[in-house]
Amino acid sequence: MISVRLEKIIDTTDDITVQGSSSNEDSALDELLKLNPAVVLIAGREPTSNSVDIIRRIKAALSGISVLLVTAAEDIETISLAMVAGANGCVSHESSAQQLLLAIRSVASGALWIDPSMVDLFMQRFVKLGSNGKRSSTPEARYPLAASAANDGHHPLSQRELQVLGLLSEGNSNKEIATKLSISSETVKLHVRSITRKLQASNRWQAVAIAIRDKLL
Repeated sequence: MISVRLEKIIDTTDDITVQGSSSNEDSALDELLKLNPAVVLIAGREPTSNSVDIIRRIKAALSGISVLLVTAAEDIETISLAMVAGANGCVSHESSAQQLLLAIRSVASGALWIDPSMVDLFMQRFVKLGSNGKRSSTPEARYPLAASAANDGHHPLSQRELQVLGLLSEGNSNKEIATKLSISSETVKLHVRSITRKLQASNRWQAVAIAIRDKLL
């Protein structure tokens, strides 16, 4: 169920319309199948296992739909699980009207959205630091589990793909990854496509979340 504040914000726009709202999981899925909206907002004071489950069920029923998690919590672990389940972004309840609308429009266009107030928390969750508090100089040193997984053959990703995945988790662009690994941007794009395919992820963000879940990074 979306909040009264959020519904009022949406009502001020010409390009976004609230087609329905429900606080019941089963009735919400029935409504979604009838309405087939571009974006579904999963709103709550904090994400729960139920939130993750409903996202998974929505994506299974309507794979082309975009899901935006609207939450007041900063539980990065649960939000990460929501992203693994297929959420296209997360935005804070406390965001300005402009930020909330931007988040909705972004996921509707197929882009990913991470609330600016949560970026630092995600980076702390994803970035691995050396024992002296400084980043190691190479992807292999920063991501020993990834290197080990590639070497023992127990994971479908190649060592290079795991290096790319680690650099993605640090927020690097394709161009930055290409520079750090001394390869072309086109090669990076190919690696990213391969990573998402092998991890059965719908996008690079979901691939990173899956890697975190599986302790590859």
